[in-house]
Amino acid sequence: MKKSLLTLGALLALTAPAAACYTANVENKSDYDVIVVWSAAGCGGVYDWYLEVCHHTEVKSGDKASYNYKWGTTAPVITVRDPHKKSEKADWSQWEYYYHGGKFHLNDKPKNSPPHCGEHYTVTFDNAAHAKDIEY
Repeated sequence: MKKSLLTLGALLALTAPAAACYTANVENKSDYDVIVVWSAAGCGGVYDWYLEVCHHTEVKSGDKASYNYKWGTTAPVITVRDPHKKSEKADWSQWEYYYHGGKFHLNDKPKNSPPHCGEHYTVTFDNAAHAKDIEY
């Protein structure tokens, strides 16, 4: 019995990080197709030069996409990238959204983590955001 409980506890501990914790949606209301990169401490992916990538996808103009951050990920950042708009520093432009104060803010640090699971957040990327030249 004791061995069974230990085994069950170990299995639950291994599966907990795989559970969805909070969801971050991106609505692309701009006139441009963009690439969205969801990243956070605790994610191990790499996309282009981005580290700690959880997921990335192309989001067409007028479309939306979402990602369910896993339990245990912290300090989430959502990066919206336009590979066709050149900036002063690169052949693309990007806008970063940092979580703090209950929502994601455009290029406004510091980054924090949602206080608990079960939350849903939405970032709306529009032409006004696209027109901004963001330093990164």
